Amino acid sequence: MITACFGGIIISIALGNVVSKGMLEPIDRITKAAQSISINNLKERIEVAPKEDELSRLASTFNS
Repeated sequence: MITACFGGIIISIALGNVVSKGMLEPIDRITKAAQSISINNLKERIEVAPKEDELSRLASTFNS
């Protein structure tokens, strides 16, 4: 019983890690692109995902 609970905890941690990395990756891309934009580099653009969500709208706003 204790082994099953411990295994469940390990699986939960692993799945949480995968999900959080998937959620934070688009934010990291936007952050890196925004940091590379400067007065001398205004041609930098952020890749906009085809889906219509908050991060896509944010990336489109940076590109405007």
